[in-house]
Amino acid sequence: GAASDGGPPHPHASAAARRLCAAVAGRVAAAHPRHPGFAECIAWLHRAGGDDRAAVDMLRRRLDDVHAHARGGSGGTRRAATARAETFLASHLFDLWMHGTDTEGEPDDVVDVVLGKALPELLRNNPAVGMGVLTGSHPTDSEGWRDSPDPLCHPVPALDVAEILKQVQRLPTAAAPRKGRGRARAQNLLPLDSGRNLAVTYLESLVGVSGGRVPGPEDLLGRDERIEEQVGVVHDELVYLLLEGVISEHSGDGSEDADDDTATEGDDAFSVVLNWDGGDKERGIISPRGDPDESVYRLKLRRFLGWDLARYDPERMIEFLPERAFRYEHALLLGRMGRHVDALKILYSDMRSMREALDYCDRRKEMGGADAPHDVSSVGPLPGEGQSSSSCPYLPLVAVALVSSDDPAEAATKAIEVIAARRDVIDRSAALRMLPATTPVQSVARSFLIPALIQGESQMRRLTIAAALLRAEYVELKHALTDAQIRSQSVLECVPALRNLNLGELIKSSKPVQVRPLNESIQTNYAAEVTVVKHAFGRHLVLQARVRNSSPRPLADVAFLVAESSDDVLGPVAEVGLPALPPRTTGSTWVAMGCLYKPPDGPVALTCELRYTVLSVLGDGAGIVGMGAPG
Repeated sequence: GAASDGGPPHPHASAAARRLCAAVAGRVAAAHPRHPGFAECIAWLHRAGGDDRAAVDMLRRRLDDVHAHARGGSGGTRRAATARAETFLASHLFDLWMHGTDTEGEPDDVVDVVLGKALPELLRNNPAVGMGVLTGSHPTDSEGWRDSPDPLCHPVPALDVAEILKQVQRLPTAAAPRKGRGRARAQNLLPLDSGRNLAVTYLESLVGVSGGRVPGPEDLLGRDERIEEQVGVVHDELVYLLLEGVISEHSGDGSEDADDDTATEGDDAFSVVLNWDGGDKERGIISPRGDPDESVYRLKLRRFLGWDLARYDPERMIEFLPERAFRYEHALLLGRMGRHVDALKILYSDMRSMREALDYCDRRKEMGGADAPHDVSSVGPLPGEGQSSSSCPYLPLVAVALVSSDDPAEAATKAIEVIAARRDVIDRSAALRMLPATTPVQSVARSFLIPALIQGESQMRRLTIAAALLRAEYVELKHALTDAQIRSQSVLECVPALRNLNLGELIKSSKPVQVRPLNESIQTNYAAEVTVVKHAFGRHLVLQARVRNSSPRPLADVAFLVAESSDDVLGPVAEVGLPALPPRTTGSTWVAMGCLYKPPDGPVALTCELRYTVLSVLGDGAGIVGMGAPG
């Protein structure tokens, strides 16, 4: 019943095979109840017999025995035995988590067998290995997210898993002191030492914010309805958990900085009441002392709030964030609601950070510019609004800078600084129109106008050179294509129009005969030299006219036509011309003559015409040249 590669039992294993495996597992377990060498075999026999719960229980007892016996062994032996037992249990649980249990993968049964006791115990012993059971199948790069199914398709709801992880207690704490965790903070990593950290790590991996996920077709065209319903709820839960972590770190509740950063209620502290799910209320005090940017939770919260694929409810989230303590987060939420002017007022005026405001506008530009020609704002009309319908994402920042000071001259100076900082990407004309009419030219000339003019001239020269290079490349490719077409059309077997006639076997080809115009007076204007070759088939005569362009100008629409035949039993059935013929180039045009109702009784005289257009810079000249050839 067990698979030969150590995987799950075959779905069509017979009931007799399952009973046999279960009986063998029971006898081996009874004979060697505590022997570690038989634990793995017994576990697989239990699973082959259809008893996943007994298999997991056996591996749990084996892990407990390893921990008990390892206390008296050497360090290396203890670590090796423990690692083997934990890894085998994790791989067994991962297989059950991915493929389901013996009851056809019912969600309740998977939760009971995998998440009931086995996984929490494994997490308490080795959180990293235990989390691999849940996150091992999640994609870790953009290609994986594009080619793999969405992890939200798992039959067990993500919120149920997160709730179980939050209840895991007595996790091993990190041994490194706080000063030694700078690398973890720099890499935006959470230590797996609490149930909340486990839940955050799981949800971040599930939604892809930590796995390099980029917008895909499902994000543009819409997901499956069952997944779409979970996305918003899961994203809201992740924001709640991250906010809980920020509050706990700064309130001293379970934080390493409890002795230093615990705040009391007053003017320098902010009280937040969290009642997200209608349950118990949790009260946290956020202190403005210290540097909140050192908080990993704060960094993760900011990253997720600004993530392009986040689908949380910004209006709901903004109700729980006190603006004074979470100014930057408020700006991100306001931007998600389309209130970009209000967001920029927080970043530029309240936080006094032009760098953050410019970064905010840069991100909007990368995402495709403005959401609407006029941003939604709760601060009333701003200077310059309505003067331009430009969707440049930097113009709202210019408008905010113009109202950032009571002194008009100082406000104009700040606006000019913003314009100068992004003069290469901002809508220059619209930005200049937003400045007050009394702004002196010299205040704009040095920081913006002169550099913009220099950059504009340089860009014009670069674009002119680039256009010339592209034009030369285009002409070269066009010539190469024309030459290839001419060479291909010079071979009888390569002309599609002739192949479709089913000419049959070639009987004979004549020697090339050079023809001349019948009217000698136009020889001086004759731009083409023509050589005719006749190809005889059973019921067809194919005339190949090899035309050489002796003119320094290119020819267009070159066609060799049969104007008159001495016997009406022979008529043209196909004509193949040349769209273009460059100077000093030889190409072939074709005329296929077919017997209309019977073969001719004798020689046939044909009067032919060569038609072409001589291309000129000043104008086009066209001519019809008649020539004759004996049949």
